[in-house]
Amino acid sequence: MTNTEFVEVRLRGLSRFGWIKDTECSWIELDTKEGPNIRVIFPDDFPPEFKFRLQELQSHVSDERRKVGMPIVERVFDTAIDGWEYGYDPVNQAATITTRFQNGARQTTVFPKDEIPNTIKRLQHVLEEIEKMNKSQKH
Repeated sequence: MTNTEFVEVRLRGLSRFGWIKDTECSWIELDTKEGPNIRVIFPDDFPPEFKFRLQELQSHVSDERRKVGMPIVERVFDTAIDGWEYGYDPVNQAATITTRFQNGARQTTVFPKDEIPNTIKRLQHVLEEIEKMNKSQKH
């Protein structure tokens, strides 16, 4: 199959998902209009990349709909944050913050050395704004 050939399938939804025992793979089943469900198998480390790409798609679709005056269709699925881990990557000379979510997922954000001072200033500004807001609410 070349890059220009593909199979078009219209999705109706997600039916099931799971993990394949004794492997490093997971799967998800997609309900289709055209026929049988499709099972997609992928490495266990793939879901964060898949989620990121879907978020990019949602942003792109929202921008395109906004350009032609159509309403934006957004669904937000949030997972509560369980905590953070702060680290240092000596090889790349970067700070890292890993967010731990209650569902067990983790997401690491990397701050290159050159961006750390600017990031600190922005966070300090946000903290000052929060403190101002809290003071004004108490009076």
